[in-house]
Amino acid sequence: RALLIESEARVSYSERGAKDNPTLENDTGTSWIESFWTHFKGENGSLLLEAETLEELCEVIERQMAYYNERRRHSSLAWITGHRWSIFNPRESTWTR
Repeated sequence: RALLIESEARVSYSERGAKDNPTLENDTGTSWIESFWTHFKGENGSLLLEAETLEELCEVIERQMAYYNERRRHSSLAWITGHRWSIFNPRESTWTR
């Protein structure tokens, strides 16, 4: 927290999450990123706040992004990882790692 305060970082919150966010009623193709950030912040909030330096914060984000894409199974992808899904759906994938 001290790092965030020192850096004058602004905290981002999803009002009611991607599913009920009123700005997504006429979905413009951004609901997936709203969903991602809702899950990422919810699952990693304490790890992000525990980082004491910017370098530690970057390491946490990099490690957790790798987990999210390479090992975490996603219900919206038939319970497979994002990486595996991108192999079978290369035209639809934006996964670049």
